[in-house]
Amino acid sequence: MKQQLKALMGEGARRRLRRLGRLRWITKAGVLRRHEVRLRTSPATWLRYVLLDPEVDTFTYRLDNVDELVAVLAAQTGLPAAQLAAHAREVETDEELTRGLARRTRRRLDVKRRLHPVGHHLAAWVLVRARRPALVVEAGVLDGLASLVVLRALERNAQEGAPGRLVSLDVMPGAGSLVAPHLRERWTLHVADSRTGIPAAVGEERVDLFVSDSLPDSAHVRAELDAVLARAAPTLDVIQVWGQLDALHDVGRELGVPVTVFRERPRGHFYPGNRIALARLRDDGRSAP
Repeated sequence: MKQQLKALMGEGARRRLRRLGRLRWITKAGVLRRHEVRLRTSPATWLRYVLLDPEVDTFTYRLDNVDELVAVLAAQTGLPAAQLAAHAREVETDEELTRGLARRTRRRLDVKRRLHPVGHHLAAWVLVRARRPALVVEAGVLDGLASLVVLRALERNAQEGAPGRLVSLDVMPGAGSLVAPHLRERWTLHVADSRTGIPAAVGEERVDLFVSDSLPDSAHVRAELDAVLARAAPTLDVIQVWGQLDALHDVGRELGVPVTVFRERPRGHFYPGNRIALARLRDDGRSAP
C-alpha cells in the first residue's frame, strides 16, 4: 500500500512531503518500530528521533569504521592507506561541507543541523581526491548530498590544478537542492532515467568514477553498469549503494575482478548501517591517474 501511494503522489509531491520531515511524527514512530526501538526501553533515542530528527528514509550519521573503508579503498586502488585516510579526514573539516552547508539549510525542516557524509559519500570523496578524475557520473541524486560531496572534492582538485566535472541523472525535477550555487559550474544534472540516459549524458567522454544510488533493482543497476562500461576510461572505479548488490557482483565475475562489500557501523544511531559495493572494473595498471 505504501508503495502504491508513493506512485500515485508523483515525485514532486513526495519531494514536498519530505520537506516536512521534522513534523512527520507518526511516520517516524513507524520507522523506529521497524527497527525495534521502543519508547519504554529506549526513551531518549525514541523521543530525540521522533521530535527532532528530520530524516525518515535516508539517514546520515558518523561512522565508527572509517578505517575499514580506507583499507578497502587502498586494496582497490593500490594507493597508500595513509594518503587515503588523510583525504577521509578532510570531510570533517571542510568549510563547505560543515559551516557552509549548515548556513544554507538552517531554515529547512528536512535537514539536520549537521549532515555527516556516510559510507558512499566518504568513499566517493576519497576516490575523487586521490584519483583526480576528469569525469564522475552519478545515478540517483535526491537532495544532492553525494553530489555536493563530489563537487566540493572536484573543486579542491581544480584549485590544485586537476579539474574535473560531475554528470548526474535523476528522474525527479528539483533534485540536488543541497548543492551550493557556486559549485554548479562543474555539474550537469539530467532529469532522465539513468538506464537510458547515461549514453546521451556522457557523450564521447570517458567515465573515471561511477556512483550508483538510484534503485535497489538488479536489472536497473545492470543497465547502468553496461552503459558506463561502454564509456569507461582506462581506469574505472564503481560504487554501488544499498539494495540488491547482485548486478555489480555479476559484472565483477564476468570481468574477473574482485567486488568488495563494505558494511557501515553508525555511531550513536538506531539504523544498523548500509552496505555499499566497491570495485575497479577497468584498470590500466596505474594506481594513480
